[in-house]
Amino acid sequence: MNAATDFSEKNAKCVFRISCIALIVTAMTFAIRAGILGQQYGLSGKELGWIAIMIQS
Repeated sequence: MNAATDFSEKNAKCVFRISCIALIVTAMTFAIRAGILGQQYGLSGKELGWIAIMIQS
């Protein structure tokens, strides 16, 4: 392998990891918006609002 191939493989792994994190954050955001997270963990509306604000920041 040459340097260009090594660099592109490292970039591909990094992009994959970042996209997985982005999907998790998106899923949590939808769960908060839908109120599912509050029902599952017993969070109040105030707590859900606080979490939603932190995610958007």
